[in-house]
Amino acid sequence: MNIVLYNDTRNVDNNPGCKATINGLINLLNLSYPNSDIECMPYGIFSSYFTHISSYRPKGGLAKIKSLFFRQFFSLEEEELDFYFYRNFLKKVKKLIEIQEFKTAMFDKELVVINMEGTVHHNTLQGITLIGIAYAAHLSGKKVFLLNGSIQKMSKQLLKNTFNRIDYIAVREIISHTYLNELNIKNNLALDCAFLSKITENQSNIFTSKGKRCLYTTGVILAYSQQHNIENPIEIIENHVSSLKNKGYEVFFLKIEENESLLEPALQALDVSIIDMNDYDWNMIGSILAEFELIVSGRYHIIIFCIMMNIPFIPIESNTWKIEGLFKTLNKDIEIQKLTNSLDDIMPYQFLFTDLPKEIQKLPYCNIPNN
Repeated sequence: MNIVLYNDTRNVDNNPGCKATINGLINLLNLSYPNSDIECMPYGIFSSYFTHISSYRPKGGLAKIKSLFFRQFFSLEEEELDFYFYRNFLKKVKKLIEIQEFKTAMFDKELVVINMEGTVHHNTLQGITLIGIAYAAHLSGKKVFLLNGSIQKMSKQLLKNTFNRIDYIAVREIISHTYLNELNIKNNLALDCAFLSKITENQSNIFTSKGKRCLYTTGVILAYSQQHNIENPIEIIENHVSSLKNKGYEVFFLKIEENESLLEPALQALDVSIIDMNDYDWNMIGSILAEFELIVSGRYHIIIFCIMMNIPFIPIESNTWKIEGLFKTLNKDIEIQKLTNSLDDIMPYQFLFTDLPKEIQKLPYCNIPNN
């Protein structure tokens, strides 16, 4: 089978979560469709065709009448991100279908797979782009799978009018599953494809001696603090590091994204050593984590790796409900710490994925329909 996979996130920094996800998804596709030819399209492709899509505003005449009519059903914000937003979205999709690059990518493909990992939320450009690619592929007569996603606060009309035409949809946690069910969108509950990757293929051997060590990695909220309206990221880091040191831990920071270089001066001033993922192969992440007695993280995939490795962890908030959804899917009552919370009295959580019920362990395979 000829397959094209969109949103290959392996080109996004040296992020082990992205690489594990795509590796697991490709493994699953090969398992489900043996001897297939899989062409991978990178993160960000075709996004230029969907820029400024939500900038339309009613100007008068018929548009004003439509605005007044639709206000009966939507708030102004929802109206702009539904009726007008969707109309402009369709124009962009029709333009994409006519692009030669898109035609070439679709030409001999029997299956179009969209990796929704970390993108389809809050009407982000990349989320809209992936939906646009999926819908354009559908209009081109292709079988389309939308997989491995968390869906949060997207235009409802956009979701209803596109997702209901997709051949198979799988979301990676139960909150997104419920969200789509409430919109009467058929979807399947799965778990992240990262669970299907091997993350201990190489040994790291960072330390030659034992010690009480904590690995700290905040995640995208502090890495992009201005975008998330965080006014005091350094103070938050200082409070976390102080709490961990008071517990007797030697604290290390796992740098995954280049943007986290902005945090390095503050971390170094706190005597926190930096472990840069650029210095290691991505599939060493399991053995790196195994050298720590505690992981404190707002990174969804790092939490997944802890669960795969049975490593104690304390979760801190992220930019979407994906971590909360993960725990609910695993039937675990786990409190996610607010960034401003002290970690002084917080006890870590610890459990092993392969100790969970078999029906839960099978969920990563639900990213592909049963043939």
